[in-house]
Amino acid sequence: MKILYISHSDLLGHQFNGFTMMPELRKLGHETFLAVDIQKDKENPFVHRIYTPKTRNINRYLAAVESKLGIRNILPIQSLELFSHEWYMNADIIHLQLLHATQYFSLLNLIRMSKEKKIVWTIHDPWITTGHCIYSLDCNGWLNKCKKCPYLDLPFPIPWDIAWLNWQLKRNILARTQGIHLVVASSYMENIVKLSPITAEMPVTLIPFGIDTNIYYPRGKEAARKKLGIPLDAKVISFRSASYSPYKGTEYIEDALSKIPNEPPVVIATLDAVGDLKKIRDRFPIIELGWTDDHEQKAALLSASDIFLMPSTAEAFGLMAIEAMACGVPIVVFDGTSLPEVVGDGGLVVPMKNSDALADAIKELLADRGLRDRLAAIGLRRVEERYTIKQYVDSHLTLYDRILAS
Repeated sequence: MKILYISHSDLLGHQFNGFTMMPELRKLGHETFLAVDIQKDKENPFVHRIYTPKTRNINRYLAAVESKLGIRNILPIQSLELFSHEWYMNADIIHLQLLHATQYFSLLNLIRMSKEKKIVWTIHDPWITTGHCIYSLDCNGWLNKCKKCPYLDLPFPIPWDIAWLNWQLKRNILARTQGIHLVVASSYMENIVKLSPITAEMPVTLIPFGIDTNIYYPRGKEAARKKLGIPLDAKVISFRSASYSPYKGTEYIEDALSKIPNEPPVVIATLDAVGDLKKIRDRFPIIELGWTDDHEQKAALLSASDIFLMPSTAEAFGLMAIEAMACGVPIVVFDGTSLPEVVGDGGLVVPMKNSDALADAIKELLADRGLRDRLAAIGLRRVEERYTIKQYVDSHLTLYDRILAS
C-alpha cells in the first residue's frame, strides 16, 4: 500500500500528523511519505516540502489577503504543487492532516483530489464545521450557518462578521467532493461531525490517538525528580502553561493554586509558556520546561508529578492527558470537552470553569496517596487498552483496507 500524508509540518504535531506512523507502516511493508508546508527534518527522505520559491511568495501575499478579508484556506496556491509529484500520483491513499494550521492548502483542492484519489481526512478540531473559529465554546451558530458570530476574536480571528460566508464556502466545497472519509479521535468530535450540516453526510470513523509507551511510562518518581532537580519530599503538580490560549484553562489553574496551601512543600512543573503564572509565582517554586520536542525530558517531568492538571475549556482529544496517564499520573479535567471520555476513571472531573472545584480536587489528591495510586493504576491500564501506537496504526490500516476494497 502507498500512503501519502499531507500536513502543515513534519515535526510540529508529529504524534498525530502521520509522521510517527510512517516508520511503523514501513516496517509492515507499506510505502509512506509526508508532504508538508514546514519541513524541520531536512534529512528525512520520506518527507517532502510543498514548495517552490514562486508559489511560496505568491502564497504569502494571498495569506495576507485572506487575513484582511477574514477568510482562510481558500486562496492559497501552494498546495497545487501536490498534483505534479510522483508521490502524489502513485499514492493509493491520501491522508489529510491539519490542513488549516497554516495557510498553505486551499479547500478547493479537495474537489479535484477526491475525484482522483481515495481520501482520508483526520479532523483534529471543529474548524471545518464553523465560520472561522477552532472551537466555538458556548456558541452553537455552526449548527445553523453561523448567521451572527459572537466571538470574532477567537482563533482564527476575523476583522468583521463574515462567519456566515466562511461557513457557506466550506459547505459548498465539501458538497462537491466525493468519497472523503473522515477520522476523529473522540466521541466528542464524532458528535460534532455528525451534527454539522457541513460534514453530516460524510462517513466518519473514530480512531483514538496512540502514543509510544516505550517513551511514556512510569520512570519512578525518585529518578525523575533527581533528573529535574525536584526535592524528593515535595508534592509536584504539573500542567501545560498556555495563558496565550483561550482554551487551555491556565487562568483557572492559577486561581485554584492560589487557594492551595504550600504544605507539604508543593512544586509546580510546567510545559509550554515560560514566565507566566504571576499570581502564584511567589507562593510556589516553579520549574518551567518550556515548549520541547524532547519526549524523554517531557516523560521525566510527567513521571516526577503527583498530579497533572488539564482543565481545558475546549478540547477535541487531549494527547497530553494520555501521556500523563502513561507515566502513572492521575489527572484533573473539566467536564464538557472530550477529556472526561479520554481520561475515563483515570482522573477526576470537575465542573467547567469552576476554580473552587478544581482547588478541592487538587487538595483531595494531595491528601490521599491511596486515591492517587488507584487513579494512576486505572490510567495505566486505560492507556494499554486504548491508546498505544500499535492500536493506532492497526486501526488505520484496517480503515485503509476497507476504503481501498470499496
